[in-house]
Amino acid sequence: MLFLQASSDAAVVELDSGRYCSLTAGPGLLIIREAEISSQEVYAMAEVVRRIEYYYTVVPNQAGAGAKVLNALKAANVNLIAYTGFPVSPRRAQLDFVPVDRDAFVAAARQAGIKLVGPKVAFLFQGEDRVGTVAGIVSRLGQAGINITAMQATAAGEGRYGAILWVKPRNVGKAAQTLGVC
Repeated sequence: MLFLQASSDAAVVELDSGRYCSLTAGPGLLIIREAEISSQEVYAMAEVVRRIEYYYTVVPNQAGAGAKVLNALKAANVNLIAYTGFPVSPRRAQLDFVPVDRDAFVAAARQAGIKLVGPKVAFLFQGEDRVGTVAGIVSRLGQAGINITAMQATAAGEGRYGAILWVKPRNVGKAAQTLGVC
């Protein structure tokens, strides 16, 4: 048995030639999955992949609209794993939120009068920043016939990266299976 990748809460282990097992740990949880993938795919893929819940709201596409929502969440001491905002029309913008604590986020949004849609599902990737990591992820999904709705990836500093990937709701299950996520 050979550990190929490891982080504080995940590892990929080579069982024998061409057979790999991913181990994911969380509070009181250990997930073990076996996958038939090549060592090149193992190195090209993220160290940690999680299915996450996100919510969104639509606001006027004008200066300060996003700040108003984010300041309301800040006042309620809501922490976010991720946030993104983008225009959906000349007059409207969509704000997506991945909260650390779903219940606190929903309560704060309700208190501030923020109309939320969700929860919806996306995938969060975190790992060592290496050339080709994102290419490996999108190639694997493409080979499985899964269209990516959107993806954002960024270097996080100190040799780390993070990414969020969205697929159509009908493709969440197949994407999760392809990515080795429960």
